[in-house]
Amino acid sequence: MLSMFKNMIVNGSFTEKKSLGAGFFNADAKERLIKFDENKCNACASKICAKVCPFGALTLDGKGKVEFYQLKCIQCRMCEDNCPAGAVSFTDFGIGSAEFNAASEKLEKEIKKIFSRSLHIRQLDAGSCNACDHEMISICNPVFDISRFGIDFVASPRHADCLLITGPVSWNLKEALIRTIEATPDPKIVIALGTCAASGAPFDKSYANYGGADKLVPVDVYIPGCPPHPYAIIQGLLKAVGAICK
Repeated sequence: MLSMFKNMIVNGSFTEKKSLGAGFFNADAKERLIKFDENKCNACASKICAKVCPFGALTLDGKGKVEFYQLKCIQCRMCEDNCPAGAVSFTDFGIGSAEFNAASEKLEKEIKKIFSRSLHIRQLDAGSCNACDHEMISICNPVFDISRFGIDFVASPRHADCLLITGPVSWNLKEALIRTIEATPDPKIVIALGTCAASGAPFDKSYANYGGADKLVPVDVYIPGCPPHPYAIIQGLLKAVGAICK
């Protein structure tokens, strides 16, 4: 314990040194998970990436061009591994401390403008595997510390400004989701966290699952990923508050 404190004093605070650049928070949605080299992709005749994608996140349009629907992407990386042209690569979610600090100032300003001093979130597990829930818990730890922006999690939807949904919405929890939405006062933000809540993939509608959250309730912000990185969750909260401002 003493050696840990000594290292903290000598080395200072350390999180991450990676950065995706100043334009990350305004980037096109397709650039967050997968990046395509257009020249290499157009020259590739096999288009095997679309064939090996297990859940239809990559498809071919009428002209044979690869289209990407990121809400179905579970980041299995089969497209990246099988692309013979090396045209597919995944974007790193590690935004880095410099970009994170710039985002925190904007996030805090927007929250204070709309919700006075804080944003209260009620999380609802609608049948998830708990991977997204673990990442959501991570944003509350000392490294990410979402509470310093005035964002807190509450136990009751009646005290919430935002409903954060995880999981593909199982039939058993369909009624619970509807009742939770009805109990959350307006104005409220609804966020689908993770691929399951965003689109229902990889399960979709079946005997056990109803489908994505937007099949039941209006969703304001989608945060794709399986599971999404804590920085991606913070970015989603930023977009959610920005949507209310508009």
